Amino acid sequence: MSQAIHDEEAVLRLKELSAWAFSCIQMEMEMENLFRCVDDDRHAKAHPFLSQVGLNRIHGFRYKICRVTGRIALQKSPRYRALFFPLSIGAGSRSIGSGGLVANFGVLKPGHWAEIRNFLVVDALMDCLIVLLPESTFPVEIQGQSRMIENTLRY
Repeated sequence: MSQAIHDEEAVLRLKELSAWAFSCIQMEMEMENLFRCVDDDRHAKAHPFLSQVGLNRIHGFRYKICRVTGRIALQKSPRYRALFFPLSIGAGSRSIGSGGLVANFGVLKPGHWAEIRNFLVVDALMDCLIVLLPESTFPVEIQGQSRMIENTLRY
């Protein structure tokens, strides 16, 4: 089930990342129909969004910006929680506010996110951000308060 990102600043940062990712041509094939961004600027471009929602404060987090060019099936990584953020679907960087992606758990659209609990199956043309969070860090300490990860995302 997907959840909307209600923090307007976070959505703006996600739109900026989407526009940049759409124009990024430095991609490396990871598997059929899935390419990983290898551009040197990817960390600087992803940081504003990751910082705004607080994911960069979680020790051991990882992420990748990907391009999907057809049908893929992604399996959850062992020992990690996987969060999936669509950046653009179909029509490019302007599609952040339009369209939707039908996945095996329901409809997901830009400005929303979902946790990949077991696997994710999609057939789409899209850019996305996948964030991996170590399961061993839950609950996490953020600003002196013990919380579960669902509460660390500002939505």
